[in-house]
Amino acid sequence: MLLHDRIAALHELGRWVESHPDVLEIAVLKSMKDNPWFTRQNIELSLCAIAEKYLEKDKLLEWTKTYDFEDLSALNIGVIAAGNIPLVGIHDLICVFVSGASAKVKLSAKDAHLIPAFIEQLIHIFPQAAAQLHIVDKITGVEAVIATGSDNTSRYFKSYFGHLPNIIRKNRNSVAILTGSETVDDMIGLAKDIFSYFGLGCRNVSMLHVPEGYDFTPLIEVFKSEYPLINDHPKYRNNYEYNLACSMLNNDQLIVSEPVLLYKRLSLLSRIATLHYWPYKDLNEVKNWLDSNRNSIQCVVGAAGARAVWHDMVEPGQAQQPALSDYADGVDTLAFINNLNQPV
Repeated sequence: MLLHDRIAALHELGRWVESHPDVLEIAVLKSMKDNPWFTRQNIELSLCAIAEKYLEKDKLLEWTKTYDFEDLSALNIGVIAAGNIPLVGIHDLICVFVSGASAKVKLSAKDAHLIPAFIEQLIHIFPQAAAQLHIVDKITGVEAVIATGSDNTSRYFKSYFGHLPNIIRKNRNSVAILTGSETVDDMIGLAKDIFSYFGLGCRNVSMLHVPEGYDFTPLIEVFKSEYPLINDHPKYRNNYEYNLACSMLNNDQLIVSEPVLLYKRLSLLSRIATLHYWPYKDLNEVKNWLDSNRNSIQCVVGAAGARAVWHDMVEPGQAQQPALSDYADGVDTLAFINNLNQPV
């Protein structure tokens, strides 16, 4: 199977996603039933981003043109998918499929229906893909592993698969830099970067760097207007109320608002329904902090006034719209796979 055949199959898969047939709707409904965090809105957000950013022929051709693909048909790669947001493992699957290698996919119990629907349709479009794509209960008989998880699960992955070539991903979070000159559209985009998928993705903004004396009132008003119903979600509301109760008992310094609690903490990792912020005197402080924490950061969001701080700034509203070349943790997955066939 040639590269252009695989790209054509992926392009057709994208049009299948856009048409949202009954078989995909069934997978959506099953996912909503099994995982309360997978709301229809969040699943649709993921489906639209995948169809637009990952499954268009021109973008696939542009992405792959810089790689000199070897014959990887005999190579088996284990893919351990996370389940924090819908279809979060699909990019790894696309990378393996495009390369010509075979994928043995271990699904997350939190996302057990959507990826199988994609694989089934891809095989329907291109029957030869059946030799490449396999869902398994246990990863065995592979020459390399791509695994996504938490800091805790990464230790187990390294214990099991450390003897193999691997990409093992840990916790990462995203941060935004505000200057006070953001437009309403910038703040609307930032709200999307914070609240999409209930903040559960590694590309969700979990911390804000703000100038000293920053007035949060306009931003909070945008949060309320853009996500007025998020606190109606039972699990999100439970987290909000629990965090608020704990903060009141501990006399924490925070800004109480809906739909999120804002804590003055210099920490990337914020709990569900919370957001951290930290004041700065000048942007050099922010740049130094980002440099020292780069291995824990997935992406940095900022409008025009903050662009000079970081080399690869993401515009507000685009954090959950990664391109094919926006590799998780900055590790080129396709190059990793392609180089597996190179002599040591």
